[in-house]
Amino acid sequence: MPSISSIAIAMSFLYLFACDYVSIVSSLSTAAPVPSNHNVIRSYTFDDETICTELLFPSSSVLDHQHKEEEDEVEYWYPTNRRYFEFSIPSILSTTTTASDNDPSPTPVSIRQTSFGCGKLGYELWDSSIALCLYLGKHNLAKTSSRVLELGSGVGLPSVVCRDVFKVDAILATDFWETDDDVFDEDRLVPTKFHGMNLHYNVVDQQQQGQKEINNNDDGIDDNDNDIDRAVESAVLKLDWYDP
Repeated sequence: MPSISSIAIAMSFLYLFACDYVSIVSSLSTAAPVPSNHNVIRSYTFDDETICTELLFPSSSVLDHQHKEEEDEVEYWYPTNRRYFEFSIPSILSTTTTASDNDPSPTPVSIRQTSFGCGKLGYELWDSSIALCLYLGKHNLAKTSSRVLELGSGVGLPSVVCRDVFKVDAILATDFWETDDDVFDEDRLVPTKFHGMNLHYNVVDQQQQGQKEINNNDDGIDDNDNDIDRAVESAVLKLDWYDP
């Protein structure tokens, strides 16, 4: 089994590879909703098999409850929005469904981003990260290890997909940010302490909130929205290229 260091190197390489590979992922620009499903914003397709669909509203009751949870400091001071996706990965669906499942359900995923973006330091989701997720799913690369280390995670979509779709046991997401104090970053118009907070929310906080909602099982939440008995180690750390 490959070591976690080899998986980390592979994830870094694949991210750079995916940035150049976006041309193969069709429909990356905004498309009209599918007539039969007005909740669909656009679809991303890799080799006509591996599909990511972006939705206007969450298809999962757990994701819907997470959206209504108490806001944190980022949401209090800055406009944020959540993007909802469903991933249909043939290699994953074939191992999680039975012959009686005529219409296997895709896996729902939610990502929070900061609306003003700036395109840096985990504030905004890039299309290349969607391409990376589809590439990992197409080639079943995330299942070569039960642990994943992502370098330069941004808002953390690949880490969240590895956790929720590929069902790995441990996730460590990393990204660069300057300090944890109240210094104001004039280039990005945010306090430096906010760098990485979307990443932590998506990878750690959202998982804990979802598990809490499932365990409480109130307000009609369906147990099938997640794996109740599956324990996942999720953590976020600062990425320091000079002192790793």
